[in-house]
Amino acid sequence: MEDKDLQKTGRERRKYKRIEKALIAKFKSVADSGGNDVTWNMVTLKNISAGGMLFNFDKKLQLHGILDIQINFPALKNPVKCRGKVLRVDKIVASLYGVAVLFTELSNEDKNIINRKAEEFYSKKEDIVNF
Repeated sequence: MEDKDLQKTGRERRKYKRIEKALIAKFKSVADSGGNDVTWNMVTLKNISAGGMLFNFDKKLQLHGILDIQINFPALKNPVKCRGKVLRVDKIVASLYGVAVLFTELSNEDKNIINRKAEEFYSKKEDIVNF
């Protein structure tokens, strides 16, 4: 299917539904984790799905770098913990980058949590639209 067809039909080709809501996450580079005292970087997500996430960051991350990640969802006691690979780093302005991460290690339980939250997000979104 061409992009024009996608725009006309509105069908999404992604495997997982995305949550386009500001969620707080923190990450650290696995390469930097050799020492025990590594600082976690806190970011606000632009979107997330069971396949990966997108956020802005003030430093350029290494392409294909591996990250340890913790994602906080409202009303959940514990964060979702996973590992991901940096797929894309796009310069937005002088010192701001858009970072796309593919989840490479995510438990089935945490994948189900993200999928369930995505379904909740879309059902609430539809309720607002159909109200």
